[in-house]
Amino acid sequence: LCPPEIKILEEFYHSFKGPEWINNSYWLDESESYCSWYGVVCDESDVSTIKLELGNNDLSGELGTKITEIMSGLTQLEGLYLNGNDIEGTIPTEIAMLSNLVELDLSNQKQGLMGEIPDDVFKLVHLSL
Repeated sequence: LCPPEIKILEEFYHSFKGPEWINNSYWLDESESYCSWYGVVCDESDVSTIKLELGNNDLSGELGTKITEIMSGLTQLEGLYLNGNDIEGTIPTEIAMLSNLVELDLSNQKQGLMGEIPDDVFKLVHLSL
C-alpha cells in the first residue's frame, strides 16, 4: 500500500461527505487495498490511482483550493469523473496541479458549478477538450 495516496483519498472522502454516498464500498476499510475502494481505479501494479470514477454517486461539497491541492498528490491521476453529483462552487485554478489529467467530467451538478473555466485548465497538456 502507498500511505500518501491513502491519506489523499481519505481526505477526498471526507471532503465530499463519503458516508452519504450511494456507493462507498470498501472506502476506509483497512482490510482492503485502496485500489478496491468503489470508484478508485489503479494502475496495473495496484500502486497508483489513475482514475476516480464517482459520477452519479451523491458526492456533495465544494471542489475548493484545499482539496484540489491535496489531490495533486495523486500524481498519476488521468481521469476524474465527478459528474452528476452535488459539487458546488467554482473550478479552482489549482485544478492545473493535476498535471497528468486526460479526462475531467464535472458536468450535471445538482446546484451547478459557477463561474468560468479558469485559464489554468488549458495548461493541462494531456487534457482532452
